[in-house]
Amino acid sequence: MTSIRALERFPRTLRQRDKVLGCIPTSIQAVLTYHNGTPPTVHLGDQARSLDESTILEIFGSNEDPFKICFSAVKEYVLEPFIGNRFTSIVEEKPDFADWRDLVVAQVEKSMPPLISCASPGGSHIGAVVETDEVGFKVHDPGIGDFVSKSLGELYTIRRHDILRLEPITPRA
Repeated sequence: MTSIRALERFPRTLRQRDKVLGCIPTSIQAVLTYHNGTPPTVHLGDQARSLDESTILEIFGSNEDPFKICFSAVKEYVLEPFIGNRFTSIVEEKPDFADWRDLVVAQVEKSMPPLISCASPGGSHIGAVVETDEVGFKVHDPGIGDFVSKSLGELYTIRRHDILRLEPITPRA
């Protein structure tokens, strides 16, 4: 079993408020909080705000139809312009299941919880992977505010090809 370092620091109970659009922003907030202790502060006009679910949805909605929320659009409209100097955001498509699984496992080994998307009755749902083993992944589910286990068989059936990686930029000495 491989787990992110300091798993207890991950905001396990963080739960999305917007039941339809909140899973991507809440998962981003969870990973940023894991890395920083709190979500980064951003400036919207003359206000300093926490980059949490509501701020991400507000920024995104001012640039794009909120129902078009996806990893690449959030990267373009929110992550790069507002925290691109503090975090690298990478969206990867991995159609082959083995490649997808290997990338997720490699990220968890580096304590960089990747965001994955899975099919759901509502279209898709997002979560951050915090632990892996030979039978599946432990994923933070922002819909319930807790970790859930997903078997590799289940993930093979329901996963989508995309992965969002958020990595802190380490200042150079």
